[in-house]
Amino acid sequence: MSSKLKPCPKCGEEMSIEYACGEYFVLPTNRGCYFCDGFNEMHSSEEQEIEAWNRRADNG
Repeated sequence: MSSKLKPCPKCGEEMSIEYACGEYFVLPTNRGCYFCDGFNEMHSSEEQEIEAWNRRADNG
């Protein structure tokens, strides 16, 4: 598994992983893309969050 977040497949924006309240989540570095902003999954491990985002990025 890659530990690097893939860019948004719609706008190409680089993504960042953040942590708050015991959960990891992905945010775009530049807000405004419905695809980036619409990713609401949160996971208890950074690896799970990266895997979930990259799977979504691959599937559009």
